[in-house]
Amino acid sequence: MTTIIIIPYRNREKHLEYFLSNSVPLLKEHMENVKVVIVEQVEGKPFNRGKLLNVVFNEYKHECKYIITHDVDINPKKKAIVELYKKEVEENEFMGILTSKCDTLAPIFKTSIGNIFQINGFPNDIWGWGVEDKAIQNRVEFYKFEKTTNILNPNDKVGKDDEKFQMYFKSFNDVNDRDRSNEAYNYHVHYGVWQNEEDDFKMKLIRNNGLDSLKYNLWKKEIIEKDIVEKIIVEI
Repeated sequence: MTTIIIIPYRNREKHLEYFLSNSVPLLKEHMENVKVVIVEQVEGKPFNRGKLLNVVFNEYKHECKYIITHDVDINPKKKAIVELYKKEVEENEFMGILTSKCDTLAPIFKTSIGNIFQINGFPNDIWGWGVEDKAIQNRVEFYKFEKTTNILNPNDKVGKDDEKFQMYFKSFNDVNDRDRSNEAYNYHVHYGVWQNEEDDFKMKLIRNNGLDSLKYNLWKKEIIEKDIVEKIIVEI
């Protein structure tokens, strides 16, 4: 069965070029039955990472056993691929491949597609910057899945000498259009309020906002590299 690595994307051309040139060859060399799916959001609304991930979960649900969430500016080295990306996850596990000291499941985790649908994916309404990683962790914990983390260092950054990952952000001048203006609102709704509510409220929030209520328009689907990289362009 295929493992699909999902990259939500917009306006990061140089990051994507680097990933395709450097990370994809390593993935091909060291992983079997793997596919990279780039999901690009069209212009017109703030970036929505969680909803873009949901789109791929839905579009490829019959083509994969495992999914790996990813960011375009993080590039795994051989050690990460062999020791983490290829690692089998338990039936009830969300495995953090690269996670934050802020106690979230981001930016890279691996689990089965069945587990994703059981928790109803990400909320669809987190526009702009932040909190989708905390919201998905809330859902994982609510359903009592096993959760593992892999925090690189206390500074919460991928260093230039890290043995497993390479990260580019300041070196490339692509537009980062993840508007931060909604960050406080997102935090309040999907974390602050969540912490103080009863289980019935949490269950209602999960079931009413996620894969079950997902709406989008698929504009285009194209093959970037046969059998390994596909790109879909969506309006969300």
